[in-house]
Amino acid sequence: MALLLEISALGADSEYELRSLHRWIGADETLTGACTGTPRAFGPPRPDHMGLGFDILELAVNSGLAAGALAVSIASWLDARRGTARLRMTRGRVVVEVPADTPEATLTVIRALLHDGNDENHGTDEEQDTRAADGGTGRE
Repeated sequence: MALLLEISALGADSEYELRSLHRWIGADETLTGACTGTPRAFGPPRPDHMGLGFDILELAVNSGLAAGALAVSIASWLDARRGTARLRMTRGRVVVEVPADTPEATLTVIRALLHDGNDENHGTDEEQDTRAADGGTGRE
């Protein structure tokens, strides 16, 4: 079962930011074949645009490992934007806004959203606790 995530950008250049993030994720070799992104329009076209822009980037991630790589990729993209981009990320009924105060906090928030313990792709809460305790290696 794929993990589904919706991302929207906050601010005046939201479509530009989402297109940039979509290209960034598409160019990330660690996500090749493990994450697919689909832009979609949420509402009618803006009066100053000729067609539908896109307001939401839908991502489907097929494994826990890919979810971790996606978290790093999004956090790296935000860091490269130097604080100019803000995202709203939705998974099910959980919604978070990033970036947080620091790049490390941003990565922590994104990872928490992607690895909430309710997804069978990521193992049980006990397995996640073991991975967290050993630095994510899976070895005790």
